Amino acid sequence: MTKWAENFCRGFAFSLRGVRLFYTTPGLWKYTVFPLIMVIATYVLLGYLGSCAVGAFAGFIDEKCAQLPDFLQWLATAARAVSILLMIMILSVIAVVSIGTLYELFGGIFFDALIHRFAGNLCNRKLPELNWKFALKAVFDTAIYSVNTMLIILFFLLVNLLLPIAGQIVMILIVSYRFGVVYLAMSGFHFGKNLLQTKAAAYANKMLVLGFGVSIYLMFLFPLAVLFLLPGIMLAGMLIYLELVKK
Repeated sequence: MTKWAENFCRGFAFSLRGVRLFYTTPGLWKYTVFPLIMVIATYVLLGYLGSCAVGAFAGFIDEKCAQLPDFLQWLATAARAVSILLMIMILSVIAVVSIGTLYELFGGIFFDALIHRFAGNLCNRKLPELNWKFALKAVFDTAIYSVNTMLIILFFLLVNLLLPIAGQIVMILIVSYRFGVVYLAMSGFHFGKNLLQTKAAAYANKMLVLGFGVSIYLMFLFPLAVLFLLPGIMLAGMLIYLELVKK
């Protein structure tokens, strides 16, 4: 096995190690209860609002189509079905892409405590105390990076219409790598490293980070699973960063 392939497989395996560590360490579970409840409540509300929006949109289409002649009603029915389907697909894409971001948003403070507990008590690693300005900038930088990733995904949804195979492959590679970087950065911040420094470290270990990111990408294909796997991904990011620090 080549060095690149070996690093890729190691990066992929880190996510599995992180998830296993989380679920075999009951003392860490308490840090995920509040954000999990908040995300579920948010999606219940968004689901209700989304169903209302789809219903209102369907009513609007019906009202406009009612003015068409009888022999064109079949066209109106088809337009209604396609329009509603497209709207549902757009809402679904937004939900899938944003679920991890929402979980991180609600769990920011709790996930910080999770990483500190994991690094301090379980890895015997003392993390430096960070001032609030650095922490605020770290959150802002990560949020901007994640938003850019979302925009890249939406861009490639259009590209995939023209280049369904090549576009999909390129999107998976780019988005996976960015997933790896952002979850690595969340641990890097605890070592006083900003996003730019983490990106440099990731580039020096690109296949390791890509393997890590691909595992995250695959997990994100199952949105509900993210709610239960994301804490393990956070721990995996810390495991990788601890290995990079040793170097």
